[in-house]
Amino acid sequence: MRLVFLLALLFVSSCGGGGGGGTSVPFAITFGLDSFSVNEDTSYSGNLSVSANETVTLNYSIVSDVSNGTLSIGSSGSISYQPRLNFNGVDQFTFSVTAVEKNITKQSTVNITINEANDAPTISLAETIDSSNTSLRFESNQSFKILVDDVDNEIEDLSFSIIIGEESLSANFVPDSDYQNSKRGSFSYDLSSLQTAGFFEAQATVSDGTEQNSLSFSSWFVSNKEVVNIEQDDDPEDGFEGGDKTSKDYNVYYLSGSPNSLARTKYLFIGDSLNGQADIDLYRRALIASVNKLRDSDASGFFNENYFTIVSAEPVNPDGTSPVGVRTDCYDWDETIYCIDDMDTAIFSDLLSDYVLVSTLTRVQGRGVNLLYRNIQRIRETDPERTSNTLMHELGHAHGYMGDEYRTDDDWDVSAYADDNVNTTTQSDISLLKWHHHIEDLNNVLGKDLKVCYNTADGSIYDRDANEYVDGLDCSCLVNVWDDDGNFVRKNPECSKVGLFEGNYYGEYDNYRPTFCSIMDSCTEGGYGKVNVEGFAIGSIQNQGFYNGETVSFGKDSQGRNTNFQIELDVDYDTAMITLKWYVNGIEDTSLENQTSVTFNRPSNNGVDIYTAKAIDLTGTITAEDDVLDHSDFYEGLFQSSFYWCADYDASQDPSCQSWRYNPSSSEYSNLVFGYMEGPLGLTWGINWSEW
Repeated sequence: MRLVFLLALLFVSSCGGGGGGGTSVPFAITFGLDSFSVNEDTSYSGNLSVSANETVTLNYSIVSDVSNGTLSIGSSGSISYQPRLNFNGVDQFTFSVTAVEKNITKQSTVNITINEANDAPTISLAETIDSSNTSLRFESNQSFKILVDDVDNEIEDLSFSIIIGEESLSANFVPDSDYQNSKRGSFSYDLSSLQTAGFFEAQATVSDGTEQNSLSFSSWFVSNKEVVNIEQDDDPEDGFEGGDKTSKDYNVYYLSGSPNSLARTKYLFIGDSLNGQADIDLYRRALIASVNKLRDSDASGFFNENYFTIVSAEPVNPDGTSPVGVRTDCYDWDETIYCIDDMDTAIFSDLLSDYVLVSTLTRVQGRGVNLLYRNIQRIRETDPERTSNTLMHELGHAHGYMGDEYRTDDDWDVSAYADDNVNTTTQSDISLLKWHHHIEDLNNVLGKDLKVCYNTADGSIYDRDANEYVDGLDCSCLVNVWDDDGNFVRKNPECSKVGLFEGNYYGEYDNYRPTFCSIMDSCTEGGYGKVNVEGFAIGSIQNQGFYNGETVSFGKDSQGRNTNFQIELDVDYDTAMITLKWYVNGIEDTSLENQTSVTFNRPSNNGVDIYTAKAIDLTGTITAEDDVLDHSDFYEGLFQSSFYWCADYDASQDPSCQSWRYNPSSSEYSNLVFGYMEGPLGLTWGINWSEW
């Protein structure tokens, strides 16, 4: 009984008997983060996640720092860790945390795993290379020095390539003998497989199969280079038919585009009378400067890969002779002008069979000149880039229907020719002016109502027409902008707007031009100006097949009767820039938009129908009025042929049309058989169905 009592007493004592307090919970610090992982060359951000079971202030410090990276701990326990470059493996650190109010400090160790990751190989230039729009990569085999390194792969396991334009070409890397120390070697590539030439930012690339890096440089790259043999006339003075000829080889290559380009203005440049490599270099400088000036001009929207393909021809062995017979002293009125109408033009086709324009850049001293589709320009020894100014001017004649805007004091009257150009006229009535759609305020016209003056760097005003300096009190606009140091900045755009300025090449008085001064005058920095750019754009679009680019035929029924009229256009264009529209008797048939092959059925009244195709410029450059039934409103009919109508048709004869009428009145169409007109920016066919 005594033992039982003792046990009961102990039990009651340990239970506390139902009253009084227990022991307090001891202060504790809990560590949340003891490890983390991060990928190689990647930073980690997180928190140590330390907590206490009472409200206290926690202070952190590093006890043992990481050995394979950098670590920082913030006041709130945040951490940031960056492993050293290219390191993978393990790391760790020990930190302490102090509860300030308790004066208690605890330590913890965090283990870090750095996961292995593939590093991209590195590539950079080891030398300075020419990277600009004045550089030309001509030779097929190209190379330059680079620095290449890869911490994860051997150099022989890497692959190399180069992207030029939209083409990827293979490339090679040959390490220098001291590569292990220098990481230097030669990057080489072969341009012979490049299909499309042009000015590109090239990307030279190294890859380990997963990751890659690139370096870039800009240049003109040639393509489709071939050697063309021509029979060069030995003595141009005795004519180009017959006589002695010498076989010559020419390097012909594309500077922009390819044989399969969308662009149909095939522009051939010929290096003429080049003697030695020094002249080849001068020619290339003049060529590139000329193309760059046009690419940077206000006509650049229609001098690009959508419209122009540029081909160059230069002698393989430059011996100073001319492939096309360039010379001077043919004209009594100016013996310095090149003999533009006495050239061996058959050579053009030998060099480029489907050429449209030809510029011959020559070392023969003379005065530049243009005739129809071709021109000749001089290459100067000390400043070959100067050729670009005269070439841009002459291309305005050849491609953009532009006349000369500069004034001459020659004692001759050629005013009759002034109205044949997009930019010259004898019309002084603003409302009837062919470029009045470009004049912003018909009541305040530059040149007519507002005087534009030429100001020099020192503030003087020069009257170009009077050839003297004046006080300039009547000047409404000063054409040049100069900085405080007297350096030319730019042309004043307010003075460069379209107006009516008296005087041009065709007459000093009663003849007019649209701007104060453009490249078609003597202002090399003036650009073409809006009117001339419009002419340039029309030339570019019409060359895409929108002038004389159609095939027509009649569709027949089983009895051989004509039931429809079919038109097929051979055109190339970008629908983002041009829309092709079709009209019947001036009314658009929207169902035919952008169709290049259309069929028009015989009308029920068996009368006359007029079918028209028009290329509509979507860039806003071409804004001249163009009523499809008015054949003289669009720049006074300059950009189109006559409306030819056949008055007497006999299919058994050759030619089948025995009599033609030119631009007859529409009231006469019912008495004629058919008609056609090329341009502007399309075509027009008239069919008198009663005759068919």
